[in-house]
Amino acid sequence: MKAGVIIAAAGQGRRIGFKKQYHKIKGIPMLIRATRPFTGLPFVSQIIICVPQADKGWVERELLPPFSLQPEPIVVEGGATRQETIQLALEQLAQDVEIVLVHDGARPFVSTDLVRKVFSAVRERGAVIPAIEVRDTVKTVNQHNRVTGTPEREKLRLVQTPQGFWKTLLIEAYRKARTTGWKATDDAALMERAGYKVYTIPGEEENIKVTTRNDLKKIRTEWDERTGMGLDIHPLEKNRRLVLGGVEIPFEKGCGGHSDGDVLTHALMDALLGAAGLQDIGHFFPDSEEKFRGAYSIELLEKVVEIIGERGWKVKNADCTVVLETPKIAPHIERMKEKISKALGILPESLGVKATTAEKMGFIGRGEGVFAQAVATINREMVEGGNTGEG
Repeated sequence: MKAGVIIAAAGQGRRIGFKKQYHKIKGIPMLIRATRPFTGLPFVSQIIICVPQADKGWVERELLPPFSLQPEPIVVEGGATRQETIQLALEQLAQDVEIVLVHDGARPFVSTDLVRKVFSAVRERGAVIPAIEVRDTVKTVNQHNRVTGTPEREKLRLVQTPQGFWKTLLIEAYRKARTTGWKATDDAALMERAGYKVYTIPGEEENIKVTTRNDLKKIRTEWDERTGMGLDIHPLEKNRRLVLGGVEIPFEKGCGGHSDGDVLTHALMDALLGAAGLQDIGHFFPDSEEKFRGAYSIELLEKVVEIIGERGWKVKNADCTVVLETPKIAPHIERMKEKISKALGILPESLGVKATTAEKMGFIGRGEGVFAQAVATINREMVEGGNTGEG
């Protein structure tokens, strides 16, 4: 038996404030994560993705192609409600499809194992939904918020997707809903209203539905935080300004280099680029380009923040260490933190700047050079992804 998959992702994101289906989790849009577990399965012959009307062209041209999903999804414009959206998708099902799996585009952690279990159970029972047990006590209340009852917890379940049905039964249930005006929040409810038996199988705790910003914050704690490390070494030369952390420090020597030689800021820039999985500062600001000669590295740091920001990242915190024999830079650290934190877009208390010496050892101990190391943590911006509204 062949299955057709319907991914319901046509919401406008009014509750959360943006179209969450395009929000990236570890660099991959939630919609893609929700769809991937259905791809490559021998029983899945068709995938239909329902999106907001304004986004159809953008999803087809830009969102889907980089991921090469198979079978190649059909993109359908959604309706005003979820129920209308699924109705439109049912009309696009191929003739050879016998089983329909309906999945929420806001459930990005569904497993292929659960997809297989739902499909297998549907073949035998006709209508199956994954569900998990309720751990908390549930109350019913009236319009005045007065408790009116306490259902038996053992009889309650929290329902998930994918929900699976024989195609003929689901189409009939939707036909009855259309003629009678039934409204429901999921497909199983329509099946129940139509008189069909619906069975449950164990769902998965990880198969959460992203509904609120708090849901995204919990996900980002685990999935969308990265840390990078950067190192830099510069020689100390006469007739050069000593600039560290954007602050010019009075000294007889300064850091050599194509730009201002700010070894501390350079190490931090590489830490940020590394955390975002990008190439180093030599790629973005090559010393072969005259426009970077003598460049103020704090301004280059601001550009790095823009570069990672274009990819959805923002700086969370950073910690830096300078190894330099002389001069003492402790009196200048607060000014460094002020300049660097402003460039990073974080509070000074989220930035560490420390200094130490080489205890007279090696090239640093001889006053020939300076070394810096930085560690930076970045996380995903919680902003709307996807189409700007042009179809």
